Amino acid sequence: MKKIVAAIAAFSLAAASQLAWGAKVMPELKKANTDICLKMGGSARGAPKAPEKMPAFCGCVSDAYWDSVPQSEYNLLVQTGKSPSLEANLEKRLDLAKAACLKKAG
Repeated sequence: MKKIVAAIAAFSLAAASQLAWGAKVMPELKKANTDICLKMGGSARGAPKAPEKMPAFCGCVSDAYWDSVPQSEYNLLVQTGKSPSLEANLEKRLDLAKAACLKKAG
C-alpha cells in the first residue's frame, strides 16, 4: 500500500512539475511570437499596414494561435520538444488567427 501511495505521489509531483513548466512556457511562447511579429512589422503576410495597429494585432495573433492548439499537441511539444501535428497545422492555424485579428484591428 505504501508503494502505491508513493507511486501516486511521485506521479502527481511529476504532473504538477510539468504543469508548472507549461504555465511558465506558454506566456514565453506567446511573447516570443508577438516579438517576432512586431519585428516583421507591416512586411508580415496579412499584417495591417498601419504601424500603430501592430502591437495589438501581433498580441492577438499570438493569443489566437496558441489558444487554437489542442492540449494534446501542446503537451507533446512540452514533453518532447516537438509536435508533428503542431508543425503540420501551423500555417492553417496562423492564417485563421490572422484573419480573426485583422477583423478586430479594423
